Amino acid sequence: MSEGINQGLIPAAGYTRCSTVKQEMSLGDQKIAINEFAQENGYKVVEWFEDFGKSGTTRTGRPKFDELIRRITSGDHGFKAILVYDTDRWGRFPDTDETSHYHWVCKEGGAPAVFVRDASIMNRDDMSSQLIKPIKQALDTEESRKKSELTFERSKLNAGRGFSSGGFPPYGYSRMLLKPDGTEIGILKPGEHKAEKSQKVHWVIGDPEKVETVRRIFTMFSVQGVGLRTIANSLNSQHIPSPSGGKWNISTLSSMLSNSTYLGDRNYGQTVRGIFQRRKVRAKCRDEWVVTPNAHQPIIDKDLFDHVQRRLQSSKNAFAEKAKSASMRTATYLLSPFMVCRNCGSRFHGHTHRNNQGRIYHRYADSGYKKHGSSVCGRFTIDRNQIEASVLGAIENNLSRRLSKKRMIGHIKKLLIQQDRSDNHQGEALAMNLRQVDLQLARIRKAIRNGLPESEFEGDFKELYANKERLAAQLSTIAAKAPKQIDLEGLAQKILEKVRHFRRILRSGNPAQVKRLLGLLIDRIEIDRKNLQAFLYLRQLPALAAAESIGGKCASVYMPEAGIEPAREKSPKGF
Repeated sequence: MSEGINQGLIPAAGYTRCSTVKQEMSLGDQKIAINEFAQENGYKVVEWFEDFGKSGTTRTGRPKFDELIRRITSGDHGFKAILVYDTDRWGRFPDTDETSHYHWVCKEGGAPAVFVRDASIMNRDDMSSQLIKPIKQALDTEESRKKSELTFERSKLNAGRGFSSGGFPPYGYSRMLLKPDGTEIGILKPGEHKAEKSQKVHWVIGDPEKVETVRRIFTMFSVQGVGLRTIANSLNSQHIPSPSGGKWNISTLSSMLSNSTYLGDRNYGQTVRGIFQRRKVRAKCRDEWVVTPNAHQPIIDKDLFDHVQRRLQSSKNAFAEKAKSASMRTATYLLSPFMVCRNCGSRFHGHTHRNNQGRIYHRYADSGYKKHGSSVCGRFTIDRNQIEASVLGAIENNLSRRLSKKRMIGHIKKLLIQQDRSDNHQGEALAMNLRQVDLQLARIRKAIRNGLPESEFEGDFKELYANKERLAAQLSTIAAKAPKQIDLEGLAQKILEKVRHFRRILRSGNPAQVKRLLGLLIDRIEIDRKNLQAFLYLRQLPALAAAESIGGKCASVYMPEAGIEPAREKSPKGF
């Protein structure tokens, strides 16, 4: 390294990245291009940073890129430039500002990024380069987004045909590699993948010992009535590895027992992260899954599986009742489920204290201090009677303002008009999508008439007809919701009766009843300990919404359905 520097060469780092082994420019190809550029332009690569099999849409999961940025920002590096093959190898960040940020960080750290491809344009420090670079980065991002969408759609279509779209097979199954015509090639070992895009992967029954373990778990839970913890202990005592290779636990067993894959179903799309967007993974509604029945050989028969589901649901109901009973035992603290500290985000819990004279105090205490100490939040308590009186009084005032039938009818009419407009817009969008599907079907039929084989479009026909049926069903649903004759007075009267019923419970109901009602009414209560103020936010009830401040100012929301404005009451000082 020192010899190259002494010869007047500029020390540089080389960064390479590829997300798949099949990409046009492999890590080796990128290194060759970078070395050639370095020799021709007076650089010497003194250190390489290589990310293989890593997506460029985020810094997370790219250890070498992350190390490179950390080295630059800390000043712990011995190079004056970073050689990269092209802007898309540097990253395809969804936000081009993030791309520019890393360029600036490296430039500020004394090692600007230098691009090998289109070097005469990309590396100039003039206006044309400053204009072209963000445009090229935006094009890279758009290309990655389109690839992500295409991959997702292909995966859904593949799963709809009963094939695997990636990932590990469920416990007890193996991956069988198939030729395009369905002929079996062989079992894929862990880490192996199909070599050609036209090949398919199908799940088949695998290790007999694992299959027997699956059947044993279902039988123990359903037929023998054994609990999940007992099953887990039994498997662990026999040193049977779990799907992850570790110990069995209740969560793993519950997930396995509710997995219809063991019936032969192929389930895809159970969770979603958002196409190309770095969002948290969330579970999707079962109606949104791609489910293909009888996609592979089942391990469990339907009668046994259904019996297991009934017992699982019964266990969940029993647990919910137990939790509900426990909640009712602590009903003397009505607001503990709703109170949140604005400073640390922790909830308040009921705290009963007896002093030396035997006097009993009931207060709400900030759990942030109790759980984590003063490093998170200081000790803070609120008198139970005072805060509950303030909250219940504000809710009582709020409900009493809803008792005007005339105003209620007027606002219900407004709601119906808004709903009608929304349905019209949605219906127009669905009709347009339906026309697009018909156009696509017409183009395919025309291509077949022109000589293309019909078999080539079999999957497209299946998907388009499914989309057409789905869109037609949604249009029918909207048509069924068309405005009908509504008894506005009767509807308003029902809402007002519900409001009066709530007021009666608040005034004379037992603590358990009041607490259940508050669960319907209150979204949250934020405690501003600095200014000694509480902010009450109410839920919709029914279709009535408000955000109301108990003292101080609050980002308030009107209740258009009842024509009520948020209360402006003084804050209860001296909690």
